Amino acid sequence: MVFIAKIFVLALTAAATPILPRDAATVENDITQKIGPQVQTLDNDVKGFPASGLAGALAIDNDSQSLVATVNNATIDTQNTGSFSESDATSVLQAAYNVLSTFLGTLSAITDQTAAWADFPGAKL
Repeated sequence: MVFIAKIFVLALTAAATPILPRDAATVENDITQKIGPQVQTLDNDVKGFPASGLAGALAIDNDSQSLVATVNNATIDTQNTGSFSESDATSVLQAAYNVLSTFLGTLSAITDQTAAWADFPGAKL
């Protein structure tokens, strides 16, 4: 009975504890420490294709799936933040711009490799 009471108190405490608010630092960290490195990895793998062959194609697929999951989590963090100050917003936008420039280069590289992707075995499935 004492054990159940302790569990009940623990459950009430957990339920009453507010969810920690996210702030601009969390969003900036998501961009620079989570999304940025994954975009760079994807960029490196894309630029290594078609020389990397099937292993490279699989790495690109894995990289993109991981990136989508990370961006989805960062989106949740962003939606859970309050308003940013002007300086915080500027920092977040600069971090996003830096990642975006790499990502746009990745998309350009994929476009340049259209023929290689079309000729890749299994591409027409």
